[in-house]
Amino acid sequence: MEDARLHHAPQRRPNPVVALVLGVVLVVLIVFGIDYLTIGRPAAEALNTDPRNAGFKFSVHREYRVVPGVLVIDLQKATDVAPVDLMRGLFITAATLQKRGAAFDNVVLSRHGTEVFTLSGPEFTSIGKAYEAGENPVYLIRTLPEKLRTPDGEPAFGSWTGGLLGVVGQQMGDVSTAMNRWAGLAE
Repeated sequence: MEDARLHHAPQRRPNPVVALVLGVVLVVLIVFGIDYLTIGRPAAEALNTDPRNAGFKFSVHREYRVVPGVLVIDLQKATDVAPVDLMRGLFITAATLQKRGAAFDNVVLSRHGTEVFTLSGPEFTSIGKAYEAGENPVYLIRTLPEKLRTPDGEPAFGSWTGGLLGVVGQQMGDVSTAMNRWAGLAE
């Protein structure tokens, strides 16, 4: 009787290239999953609680899904929205993430992956805290544009001085311009 061991097929060694590719895919899935669970999903759930937010869609994530200090709020869709709708979405996102203890050095407001404005991370956190605390939303809305910067780091809008009515009127004009620029609408 022949030895049964002689008929066993030789053991195959795993292909190192396949193992490497599978390892990279696994790491990418884990990174994207963590980003989604800690940033994207909480922001989306908070925005979905208000039916007024149905006219726009944000993709909220870390830059490249891995850069911890940079948050990207990418406007994916904006149909039949007013500037106040986008502002409310931004404030809700800021409040939600600051409640979760998320802190960023920089926040990028982009449209379909193209950077439109930046905002300092501490300003973003401050906006979230103020919104959560019940700060007058008109104040938050009218003062946001002067905190925005262009992609090259320059102030996107100036600060206004003068009488209250004149300043508020100019600030609200900046709000409309900023939100229309972010949404890619005619100014």
